[in-house]
Amino acid sequence: MPLLRRCATARLIRSLTADGSRLLTLAFGLLVIMASSGWTACSAQARLQDPVARLLQELGQRGVNLDGELAELNELAHLRAHPDQARARYAALRASLETKLAAVRSAPLPDPDNALMAHLAGGGVRILAITAHPDDENMMSGLLTFARDYHNPVLLLCLTRGEAGEQVTDDRPVAEVGQRRTHELHAAATVLDIAVIIAGFPNGAFKRVVPGRTFWFPQDVLRAWRTDGDPARVVKTVATRFAPDLVLTFEPNWGWTGNPEHRAAAVLAHEAAKQTGAQLAYAVMVDTPHTDRFDTTMFSSHRGQSYWAVKLAAARQHRSQYRLPPDAEHHPERFPHLAVEHFQRVETP
Repeated sequence: MPLLRRCATARLIRSLTADGSRLLTLAFGLLVIMASSGWTACSAQARLQDPVARLLQELGQRGVNLDGELAELNELAHLRAHPDQARARYAALRASLETKLAAVRSAPLPDPDNALMAHLAGGGVRILAITAHPDDENMMSGLLTFARDYHNPVLLLCLTRGEAGEQVTDDRPVAEVGQRRTHELHAAATVLDIAVIIAGFPNGAFKRVVPGRTFWFPQDVLRAWRTDGDPARVVKTVATRFAPDLVLTFEPNWGWTGNPEHRAAAVLAHEAAKQTGAQLAYAVMVDTPHTDRFDTTMFSSHRGQSYWAVKLAAARQHRSQYRLPPDAEHHPERFPHLAVEHFQRVETP
């Protein structure tokens, strides 16, 4: 996850390649397209500055659905023998993205009413959080901590063990990563004081099950997960037994980072909320329309420290995935997308 990267582009690159998806990053994927069309790039820095990569990143962080554009990039990657056609389609794609971004930027963001926070402060709200990987809870852990302070039961359903996740602390074999990340998630959950169920669907299997893509979609992930069981049935069973009043998950159009497993988790969470009649809320980034904003730098009288400190203490349990700067507790301003959490309440039919 992007907790330890201060460069926005580096955060995007890392998040898209995390958890074993082995996606080509936006920039690298575009490099393949350019190379196959007879274009060249002089350096890695030049590749990271590709305008379409930047446009996709900003639109994705604003919660805009980009499935059509990602499908177009999948098509462009195969136009090796038609460089002129590839250039024309790339230019058209860039123009379309620029128009879409201009429209989104000009639309005012509504002021959040924070009704969700007020509701949680009353206690007794049963919260089911549905995520794809160990450490995904970092995007909403401040709110979950706040909820527990006011005696709201919280259950985290993590759909994979994250066994395909990158390792930054050692060269531990991949076969052991899932077990290690399972332990890390339980340790983080202890810090947050929440319950955890890990479904154990295969992390990163979508590339093997649906080969030949540059970018994948939620339906590809669900297809891959169905080779190891029925994810919809598992989520429905957990939701029915827990009987949530509120279901929390990622925003489904981009999934915070573009990771298709995040988006698949959102699809399943939407169904769980619909089946149980629960309120549904998405964790979103600051530029996405949101109804609630939770500042984790607030002091928790129940814990004697800020929610930011609790959030980081939980995040530090995920040692196999990243190292946080030792002074992160004193500099929440370095992590604007994490120090202040944003949520979008949505209606389910």
